[in-house]
Amino acid sequence: PHDASERQGHRAASVRGEGPGDGPAATLELSKAPDRPRVSKPARSLYQPDGPRLGLDAAPQAGQSGPKEGAQMDLNSDLGEGFGPWSMGDDAAMLGVVTSANIACGGHASDPDTMFATLRMAAEGGVVIGAHPGYADPLGFGRRVIPMEPVEIARMVAAQVGALQGVAALAGAKVAYIKAHGALANLAADRREVADAIASAVKALPGGLAILAISGTELEAAGRA
Repeated sequence: PHDASERQGHRAASVRGEGPGDGPAATLELSKAPDRPRVSKPARSLYQPDGPRLGLDAAPQAGQSGPKEGAQMDLNSDLGEGFGPWSMGDDAAMLGVVTSANIACGGHASDPDTMFATLRMAAEGGVVIGAHPGYADPLGFGRRVIPMEPVEIARMVAAQVGALQGVAALAGAKVAYIKAHGALANLAADRREVADAIASAVKALPGGLAILAISGTELEAAGRA
């Protein structure tokens, strides 16, 4: 299930952080129709350095009904948002549909065991894994802004993404990108200092992570800077 509190748009730009094979990419976030035939997943993902990456012009433009011929679709969802014995949606079923998953990393939701289980399922299904950091506000599900200085936001993002990377190492998985959650994502879309804080944390982390951001936002600009 996609986080309804985050801004929706036709285009979402994925800006790769520092590392080999860096470059711009784009992805479309789509929901699965109830009776749509199953489409086999591509062998490579646009988030992988050695895989195909789409330019922003691959996304629908004004007057177009869909991507250009030959463009690769990435079906993306927020997952791993349960806590302890409580589940949030059917992650196993969603991982049979999506090609990339934004996995909660202990801020707005999740815990080490939930992270491990979701990471293991994603890795076994060939789904590209992203970290989904948000405000440490489980009761508000990360959808309330918590007043923080930019340096505090950078440390919070680094701690959450680093935690997911650590659990991913145990699960035999790899984190390829980050996508901010809820109120943090909305704030970073409008405020450059928040976007810069997230981008600085991503660039400092290992793995040459990408940033998945809505096209035309401050977060996209910070990721490209």
